[in-house]
Amino acid sequence: MAHIGGSEIAMSSVAKGTIGFIAPELLFNQQVSEASDLYGLGATLICLLTGIASTDISQLIDEDYRINFKHRVPRLSLRWIEWLQRMVELKPKDRFLDAETALEALNPIYVIRVPEVNLNVPCLEVTAKKLGEKITKKVILTNSVPDTILESRWQIAPHLSDPPHTPDFHEWIYFEQTHFVSNQVLCKITVDTRKLMANKLYEREILIHSNSHPETQSLMLNVKTAPVPIPAKKLPYFSVGLLIFFAAAATWVEAMAWDGIVRHSGTVGVAIAVFISVLVAGLGLVAAITSGWISQGMAKVRSRFGVKVKALDTVAAVFFAGVAAIVVARFGAQFRATDMAIAAFAAVDAVVFMAAFEGEGVAQSCVQRGFSQGLAFGVSVLSAALGISLGMALKLGVVNGMVLGAILGTSFPLATLILYPPLDRAKRIARYRKVERNLIKP
Repeated sequence: MAHIGGSEIAMSSVAKGTIGFIAPELLFNQQVSEASDLYGLGATLICLLTGIASTDISQLIDEDYRINFKHRVPRLSLRWIEWLQRMVELKPKDRFLDAETALEALNPIYVIRVPEVNLNVPCLEVTAKKLGEKITKKVILTNSVPDTILESRWQIAPHLSDPPHTPDFHEWIYFEQTHFVSNQVLCKITVDTRKLMANKLYEREILIHSNSHPETQSLMLNVKTAPVPIPAKKLPYFSVGLLIFFAAAATWVEAMAWDGIVRHSGTVGVAIAVFISVLVAGLGLVAAITSGWISQGMAKVRSRFGVKVKALDTVAAVFFAGVAAIVVARFGAQFRATDMAIAAFAAVDAVVFMAAFEGEGVAQSCVQRGFSQGLAFGVSVLSAALGISLGMALKLGVVNGMVLGAILGTSFPLATLILYPPLDRAKRIARYRKVERNLIKP
C-alpha cells in the first residue's frame, strides 16, 4: 500500500484498512514511505498488549489523534514503551526509518519492566592499617525504575584460595544482612584480616543476585592488608658519618699541634701528659654541656623557621666540639709529650664528641628510631673511637701497630652493629612468613 500510495493515485483508490491503524499521511493523501507501514504494526502491537479489540482502538486515541496507552501497560519497561510510542508517532520523520532500523533498536530492549541495580561505588577498596584489623565498609544499592521493587541477595564468589563456604557464610568476609527487599539498600560488609597474610593484596568478587536484568551482577572487593609487623629501622647513617669525620679531623689537628713539641719521653713527659689529659677531660665536659645547649638551640631555630633538616643540630654541636678540641690542643702545645701522650689526648677528646650528640645526635637518634639503649650507646662510642683511630692514622700512619689495632678493633664491631638491624629484621620476617603458611593466600 505504501508503494502504490507513492504514485499519482487518489487516496480513495488506495487506502485500505481500519481507521486507527492507518498512518495519518495515508488518510490525507500525503507522501508515504516504509515508516507508514510501521505505524500499522505499532498500533497492532499496542492493541495486543493492552487487550483492546481492533474495533475499539478509538478508546486509545485522543483528540490530537495520538495513541495513548502508557497507563494500560504498567509492567512494561519504559524503553519498550518508548519504542512503541515512536512506532506510532504522527509525523513520519519521528518514526523509525524502516523495519530494519526498528528491529535494530528493539533487540537490546527488555519488554517487561524490571528493577535496575545502581551501586554507589564501582569498586570496594579496603586498606588495613594494622595487622588483624576488622574493617567495615558500606555499599548503597538503589533502584530508579518506578513501580518496581528490587529484591537482592548478596554472596561472595568462590575463590581458589578461600576455604569452602556457603552462600550465607564466608571465612573472612561478612554481610550484616544478605537478603533485601527495598529500592534503597544499605549493605555493611566487614573484612576480617586476622586470617590474611601481611602486606598482600586480596581481590574477591561480590555477587549481587536480584530480580533485575541481568539477574547477577558483580562488585570487586580489593583488600590491602597491613605491612609486616616488623618495622624497618635504619640507623642515622648521616650522623654516624659526621661523628666519625669530626672525630678524625679534630684528632688529626690536635696531633699536628703536638708534633712540634714531642721531644721528651721520660717520666716528666708522661706526668705532663697525664696532667694535660685530666685538663682536657675537664674542658671536654664543659664543651659537651655547651654543645648540648647549642644543639637544642639550633633545634628551636629550625622549628621557628620551618627547617626540617635535623642534621643541622648535629653539625652545629659537633662544630663547636671540634673548635673546643682545637683550642685545647693549642693550649697544650706549650708542653712536651710522647706519641703515647698524643694517643691519650686523642682518646680524651671522645668525651667532647660523644656529648656533642646528646640533643639530636647519634645515640638519641638511634633510640628515637626504635633501637635499644645498648645498641645506641655502642654505635656512638664505636663511631667516635673509629674517628679518633683514623685521625691518629693520618698522623702516625696506618702501619703503626697501635693505630692499625685501634682501627680494626673499632671498625669491625661498628660494622657488626650497623649490619645487625637489617639482618635481624630479615630473619624475623622469614620466621613470621613461616607462621603465615597457615593463613589464607591472596
